[in-house]
Amino acid sequence: MKKHNLFKQQKTDHGGDLKHAQKRARPLSTHQSMHLVLRSTQAKGKMSFYLHKKAVDQILQNFADKYQIELKSSANVGNHIHLHIKLTNRKTYIQFIRAVTAAIMMKVTGFCRDRPKPLNFQFWDRRPFTKIVSSITAFQNLVDYIQINVFESMGYTRSEARYEVKRLRFEFQCQKE
Repeated sequence: MKKHNLFKQQKTDHGGDLKHAQKRARPLSTHQSMHLVLRSTQAKGKMSFYLHKKAVDQILQNFADKYQIELKSSANVGNHIHLHIKLTNRKTYIQFIRAVTAAIMMKVTGFCRDRPKPLNFQFWDRRPFTKIVSSITAFQNLVDYIQINVFESMGYTRSEARYEVKRLRFEFQCQKE
């Protein structure tokens, strides 16, 4: 017997590489946490997010507090930032994204009202990528993925970072037993 779903399946991700192909609303959730990625190929050398790590972390925390968004974890990898967030209000998401992206861009480029950016300058590559974390498995995968990116930002290779995350998870499980 075949099961029929009475409700239309909704996509749980939006943005990123799919910038021009998407013609649908961004899925947001106040009940489940979300994965958010901000990416810029301009963020290298002197404009690397990692070189401005303290300032970027402070910007993220200040605006998360201001717009009542719970910042569960983050990974600053240099040219992109992974965030694990929980929204308390759907309306504050846009304000948060606008404020964070503008403040980070101004901090790393040095552009401001006195020194505006050039007309054709585009700092952010794509729309922010968001994905609703809808299961315990997805939640654990996101926690691991962000931790892997933290290790990569410290100079580990991808395979070394994965190994370290698995090793830490194993040690944690052994301590619980």
